[in-house]
Formats: sequence, structure tokens, C-alpha cells
Amino acid sequence: MTVHQYVEFGDKLGTIMPYPDERYRHPEHPGVFVSSNVKGRTMGMARSGYFWHTDLSFKPKPQPLTVLYPQLLPQAKRETLFINMADVYDALPAALRSIVDGRTAKHDPAMRYKVGQADVDANLDLGELLERGRRMFPAPTHPLVITHPATGRRILYMNSGFTTSIDGLPHEDSQAALEELFAFIERPEHVQPHSWELGDIIAWDNRMLIHKAGYMAPGDFQTIFRLGIDDLVPFYEGIAA
Repeated sequence: MTVHQYVEFGDKLGTIMPYPDERYRHPEHPGVFVSSNVKGRTMGMARSGYFWHTDLSFKPKPQPLTVLYPQLLPQAKRETLFINMADVYDALPAALRSIVDGRTAKHDPAMRYKVGQADVDANLDLGELLERGRRMFPAPTHPLVITHPATGRRILYMNSGFTTSIDGLPHEDSQAALEELFAFIERPEHVQPHSWELGDIIAWDNRMLIHKAGYMAPGDFQTIFRLGIDDLVPFYEGIAA
């Protein structure tokens, strides 16, 4: 499948949502986000998705669907790891469920901001980098438990990559609760890996799944194309239009 055909495929699933940071868009197809660590590359983010997250949870309107299409894979195994957060919500102990039900949480991407050459040239300090990141992507709040707009299923909506605080709790209590919740979410028995082969295309619902990139050996190279898709259904019941 050519890049053009890949974009046409994405168009059939909904409306393509270009990645909000223009540095990582495909130069000829700006709707395509590029992840690549190939030496001498002219496009793409060199290292992406190595922490648990759901795509664009740090936006007021998150990205409903993700479509991945690898172009180059490492010689060793390359995996993407998934956790079904509807299943996790169903399995939550009562004490943890009492923390998340009816609460909201902040999704702040500032600590994941990628320092670019322009930042280096400007000689920005850490505080200025964080301030720049928060100007670009002000942290929204989302319910900790969302209802899927199509299935009605209840889903735990949080991730250790972007969810930084629980609203309405003192800071120390919030951090302790997040630590306990993430430890439960990321238990090995909840993780489902996919081992990639060239030619694979996978689409998934970001309402239901969190994911992260699996281990890649030093010196291995990859290039992966990603489409974000708005499926034209509210991300969760009750979200502002």
C-alpha cells in the first residue's frame, strides 16, 4: 500500500486528524504522523510512544481511532503493547473504584515535550521548555471513568504517560492514588502484545485501549506511519462538542 492509498484508507474510517505538532508530519501527506529513528532521516519523531498512553488524551477532544502502518521494522522483534481499559475497570478493586468513580483528572503532556533544534538554538532552560509545552498544549481534564458512546461500556480513562493529577484531592493523596492505580493497570496479566510484521495495518479505539511501544534494541531502526481518525462519534458520553 502506498502512502496515498494508506491516507485514502484512513479517509474511509472518518476524518483524518493531523498531529498537533507540525514537526512530525509527513511532508507530502501532513495527515500522517511519522515515527522514525533512521539515521539521516528528514522527517519524523525519533523516539515515540515508549510510555503507556492513549493518543491525544492531552487534548480537549482526544483522538478516537489510531491506524498504524509500519514501513521499516527492526531486525529483532518489534511489539506494541496494549491494555483494555474497559476490562481493567471491570476488575478494579472496590477501594480503587471508589477513587475514580465520579472524578476527573488532568492530562498534562508537558513532561513529554520533545526538545527540537530550535529549542537548543534558543538556549532555553527547563522552566522555559515546560512553559512552552504548556502554552502549546494546555492540560485538559477528562472523567476518570467514561462511557463508550456506541457500546455504553464503562471504561477507566487514564494513563501513566499523561494523567498527572486527580481533581479534588490534595496533591499527596492524588499522587498516592495515581501510583496505586497505575500499578494495578499495568500488571503483566493485563498486557496484550502485538508483534509486528511488514504489511500489518492495525486500527484501534483509543477510548478502550492504552498502548506503548515495546522494547527495541540499540542500533535497530524503524519507520512507522500513523493516522489519527475522528470517527465522528462523541469521544465519550457527555463530552463538550
